[in-house]
Amino acid sequence: MEARGKGEESVERVEYTARNIRDLMPALLDRPVSEIGDAEIFAFRNARAREGRRIIETVKVGDKTERRERRGPAKPSTINRDLRTLRAALKKVRPDYRCPGGAFFREDETRVRWLRPEEEILVLEPMPSPFREIAKLAALTLMRQGEIRTLRREYVHLEQGVILLPQAKAGARPVIMSDAARKIVCAQLEAHGSEWVFPGPRTVGPTAASRSERCSAASRAVQDSRTSISTTSDTTARRWRSTAALRLRS
Repeated sequence: MEARGKGEESVERVEYTARNIRDLMPALLDRPVSEIGDAEIFAFRNARAREGRRIIETVKVGDKTERRERRGPAKPSTINRDLRTLRAALKKVRPDYRCPGGAFFREDETRVRWLRPEEEILVLEPMPSPFREIAKLAALTLMRQGEIRTLRREYVHLEQGVILLPQAKAGARPVIMSDAARKIVCAQLEAHGSEWVFPGPRTVGPTAASRSERCSAASRAVQDSRTSISTTSDTTARRWRSTAALRLRS
C-alpha cells in the first residue's frame, strides 16, 4: 500500500484487518488465495461479529490503577471495512472473484450528522494547530487527509491560486484554492522554511499525527465548545471533505 502511494489511514486499515485475520483465522493466512471463497468470507465475518472488539479500560483498584481488557460488540461498519479491505486484496490477485454482497452487514446511517456552518466554527477554532488548519483546508478544498499531510511547498502556486498534486488517488490533478484556503496555506509557508506545508514537530518529514491523535483533537474541541454537537470516533479530514461536498451539492 505504501509503495502504491496510499495514505497513512489506508495503510493502517490494511494492518488492522491483517491483525484481525491473524487473531481470528490464522489458518487463512497459509491458504492459497485461489482456495479462498465465499465460505471463508462468511466465516471471517461471523468470527468478527462473535469476538467483537477489544476495549482497554483503566480501572482504579485501591490506590493503584490497572489497565484491563474486555470485549465489546463490533459495529457493523467496522466489520464491513474489514470485509472491503479483504475484498480489495482478493480482487487484486483474482480479478474474476466476486465477493458475496450478502456478507456485508446493514449499517446505521442515521448516526452521522453534518455540521452546520455555525457549528463548524465552534468545533474548528478550539482545535490545536496543525489539526485546525488541516481540517479547514480539507473543508475548503476537498483534499484528502493524506494529500494535505504530505503536501510539499513545490506543489503550491499561490499567485495562480492552485495546488498541483502529482499523485492523487485518481492520478495527478489540480486543486483550486479559494481566498480562505490560500490564506491558510500562505500562513503555513511563511511560518517555517520546511519543504512540507505541514512539517512534523520533531522530524524532517511531514506531520505524522496518527489517526487516534486526530480523533482526540477533534473530540476535545467538541467538548471545549460546550455545545450539544456530537461526533463519531472516526472524525478525520474525510468528515470535513464530506461536509464541504454536501454543502456544494445543496
